[in-house]
Amino acid sequence: MTILREPSRAPELTFVAHEVGAFGGMENQLRHLAQGCLDDGRKVTLITRRHDLGDHPLLTTVTVRGPSRPMSLGGPWFAAAAGALLRAKRRGLVHACGGIVPNHIDVVGMHFCHASFNTEVAGSRAIKSKVAYRLNALACRSINSLQESWSLDPSRVDAVVAVSNGLADEVARYYPAVTDKVLEIPNGVDSTRFRPDAAARAAARRRWGLTDKDLVALFVGGDWDRKGLSHAIHSVAEAHEWNLVVAGHGDVPRFRAMTSRLGVADRVTFAGFNSAIEEAYAGADLFVLPSRYETFSLVALEAAAAALPILVTPVNGPAEYLSEGESGLFLNHDPRATAVLLSRLASDRARREELGTAARAVAVQFSWERCVQAHLDLYDALWRRRTRPGADRRSLEVRV
Repeated sequence: MTILREPSRAPELTFVAHEVGAFGGMENQLRHLAQGCLDDGRKVTLITRRHDLGDHPLLTTVTVRGPSRPMSLGGPWFAAAAGALLRAKRRGLVHACGGIVPNHIDVVGMHFCHASFNTEVAGSRAIKSKVAYRLNALACRSINSLQESWSLDPSRVDAVVAVSNGLADEVARYYPAVTDKVLEIPNGVDSTRFRPDAAARAAARRRWGLTDKDLVALFVGGDWDRKGLSHAIHSVAEAHEWNLVVAGHGDVPRFRAMTSRLGVADRVTFAGFNSAIEEAYAGADLFVLPSRYETFSLVALEAAAAALPILVTPVNGPAEYLSEGESGLFLNHDPRATAVLLSRLASDRARREELGTAARAVAVQFSWERCVQAHLDLYDALWRRRTRPGADRRSLEVRV
């Protein structure tokens, strides 16, 4: 059903997140939600370490100070500090980005299910192989699981928003007590920012030291072990026609050593992080993400908006918004099979263009405006529950 908003009774919003900004899936989503609320004339309070929204007459920022790294220290510190600030500063409804504070929360936005990952996928999420990083990742695993479990206690939350249907199923499976509070609102993508762009393509190629004739497969993201960078490197090692560009932060020395062992150091570029990430998409010929676990994969949707052929494992998100063989190609976990697919696409430009055109047609359906509107509808429904005696208390639904 459609939940109609009443602007005259629009609730104030308090958002709680480690960071709110243009980079990173959950940070980007919170930025759009906060800005959407401001544009709708709602007062917004941000409780966060940092944000890039700029000044606004309706915006109040409450800065959480203290250590952010290592995360095994920064996470608990934020929970305690932000939790205390939230008790004093909360206004209207509260939307928290995951289980990051111990308070009662009106809306918990889910971008990851630690219970599902730890049970069904597992593996270290350390960004580097050094002992200190592995110990930090191990501690974070326990801390995140604990925080997730108490934040999804039905007495602590009124609505749980998952960014994909697959993630919503995971939450319901591992936390059945909140099943009737879980709903799906997918992320959006800026299809005017992420699009084919000849000038941006040329700029990216110059930066990478490649010509327009070179074939480029693009890998975007951090958490390289989970997202399958090793798989991508091994695939390119066998698909000699391709270069691989890696955009994002990770353990460069370890993976660069891998490229040297495989004899592909001259065909793999570690581009680091660039705020103009749209240039990277424009500069590529296809996008590859052999990830073991995703909840939506905003980068895959951004690549689709840029009209790139999408080669991705059938994880949450891509498995829902892409159609195998039409708007995307699904990978298994065999790098050799991916290499064969890459070699076929290398000699078939028409097929690459066909896949890219279909991918963009899918991506343009996912607007940030639609995502924001669905959240506004949810906030208003929750506000009616709180302020009107006898209001409908059945399961929440929004049209997206």
